[in-house]
Amino acid sequence: MSSVRRIVKYATIGAGVTVVFGLIPLVGILAPFIGGGVAGYLAASTERHGATVGASAGGLVWLLLLPLVLFFGAAAAVLQSPAVLIMGVGITLASLAYLAATSALGGYLGAAVADPDKEPDASDPVAQIKARYVNGDLSELEFERRLEQHLDAEESERSGRLQRERDKQ
Repeated sequence: MSSVRRIVKYATIGAGVTVVFGLIPLVGILAPFIGGGVAGYLAASTERHGATVGASAGGLVWLLLLPLVLFFGAAAAVLQSPAVLIMGVGITLASLAYLAATSALGGYLGAAVADPDKEPDASDPVAQIKARYVNGDLSELEFERRLEQHLDAEESERSGRLQRERDKQ
């Protein structure tokens, strides 16, 4: 899966969490932080990547809300005055900044909690291959090739061990 696809995948999950938590009274103000944190935790690559995914989650929420803001802003401008429209644009831009910043902070902390810098177990080659893929050192094709090679070698070793045990009997 490409980097952009992974960002969109986890940002979408984070946006969903943000929307759900946004509906809870008194928790709604922290919803972007929580949604960004979930997205960053799931992405769990680096803190910087977590912040990117978190900010993307906030941006998606803003895009979901934008049609409502535009509709009500236009209605208010028609019913009230153009000054209301200008104020609405200002509030909309401020909400984008708030959503992106708090979601990015949540994503950064979520990725830090996931502890992606933890070295994979040296005795587990599969964990090492996965860690290299998550860090972007391996392409998806290379990841699959190496994983398949390792699993084939493991299967071959296991069948050889079983054959030796049968030969002993």
